[in-house]
Amino acid sequence: MAVSFSSAEALALGQKMHHQGDLGGAEWIYTRVVQCEPDNADAHHLLGVIALQVEKWEIAAEKIETALSLRGDDPSYLSHHGAALNGLKRHPEAEAQCRKAIAIEPGFGAVWINLGNALRNQVRVEEACDAYAEGLRLLPDHADCRANYALMLRASGRWAEWRREIARAAKDNPSNVDTVLLHAESLLENGEYDKGWGLYECRYDLPRTKVLKRTFVDAPQWDGEDIRGKTILIHDEQGFGDTLEFIRYLPLVKARGARVIFQVIRDLKGIASRVPGWDVLITREEQPAEPIHVQCPLLSLPRAFKTRLDTIPATIPYLTPRRDLVGRWGKIIRRRAGTTKAVGLIWGGRRDFHGDTWRSPGLVQTLPLMQVPNVTVFGLQKGDARADLDGLTLPASFVDLGPEIRDFEDTAAIMTNLDLVISSCTAPAHLAGGLGVPLWMMLSATADWRWLQGRTDSPWYPNARLFRQPKLGDWASVMDEMVSKLLEEGAHGTAG
Repeated sequence: MAVSFSSAEALALGQKMHHQGDLGGAEWIYTRVVQCEPDNADAHHLLGVIALQVEKWEIAAEKIETALSLRGDDPSYLSHHGAALNGLKRHPEAEAQCRKAIAIEPGFGAVWINLGNALRNQVRVEEACDAYAEGLRLLPDHADCRANYALMLRASGRWAEWRREIARAAKDNPSNVDTVLLHAESLLENGEYDKGWGLYECRYDLPRTKVLKRTFVDAPQWDGEDIRGKTILIHDEQGFGDTLEFIRYLPLVKARGARVIFQVIRDLKGIASRVPGWDVLITREEQPAEPIHVQCPLLSLPRAFKTRLDTIPATIPYLTPRRDLVGRWGKIIRRRAGTTKAVGLIWGGRRDFHGDTWRSPGLVQTLPLMQVPNVTVFGLQKGDARADLDGLTLPASFVDLGPEIRDFEDTAAIMTNLDLVISSCTAPAHLAGGLGVPLWMMLSATADWRWLQGRTDSPWYPNARLFRQPKLGDWASVMDEMVSKLLEEGAHGTAG
């Protein structure tokens, strides 16, 4: 005997499956309800919610817009539509939808969180703080909201509150690795290395990084124990900048009496070949040709050595360029700079990096540097940030070397011939730092943990001077300070 269900019963069953994590089963039921009742707003909305959960933003927006066309005054629909629009980076529209929902039901906690997300992505820090604070008042156990609130406190320079809130968020939700990692970074940027390095080990437990985590059946991770007479594999990880910064630890490992195999990304093999501390150098595409006893990711070495602020290995330089390239590029730099001060400029990192919008000023923001008398600015930018050059007329004091730079070896040789390198927080900055070249860093108000808090110097790079935004998004103040320093120190000087 056939059993029939009403749409309400079907939706209830679908929602039960949805709450149990069976997204496929729930989606099947919601779809069947829509097929039977095309005007069922709840079914369209719930299909959109599933799309939100798997980050299919366009589908989510489409489904929820259909639901809104059938029932436009539902605060839950409006809130979820705001979330979908945030995913599509249509943040002003997301804000508008969230505010509509709040006008209907101001006590709906989730919508305040989505509003905070929309405001954060428009770099409206204080307003985002207020939105997240209201979300926490209504949903005090919402760890993700607390983590976002903490990030906005950090962006507004409220350091003690940031540390307090992110520590609580991590304690309340220890299974949320993103939050635990943020807590680790809050300790590291505060110089609390004794606690921070250990927590930082969670960096490969994130959903987006688990696939990158390497496993070794017969070689446990080295934690600093005696390795005299053993063979250790040190393998690089994450980005180019991390490798260039932490490769300095190789000589320390070698000094422990081990045979060191260093595995590095192919693009940095040339640079790595002139760093002491390894016996065998291989690329990521190669495997060790001999048995290894222990292994260690490059960024776990500070933990193994129990690095503190006062024990950072900061002997500069620890990177060296190719001599033949130094001579070749020296002639080019001197010919183009003449007697002016030769300044290298990198204005952006990888655009697909989730924090690049905040960490990179972009080329237009750096134009005041090109107006300083007796300075020639050499563009060293590679990658997709070069799109900033399109359609932009630059002064004669700017020389774009980007098309002539083939690799990091060229960049290293160029930097060695410059009087100064000015960079955003990206890999070439660490190259300049390791080479011992005078380095000025353009740092966001939410600068990475390795630059610590509030300092104008770096214990990692004694040759660096840090210029920080007084508030998030204020690159103009950074440029004003740099221009003043250039004028104060005098722009005269021969490159090289």
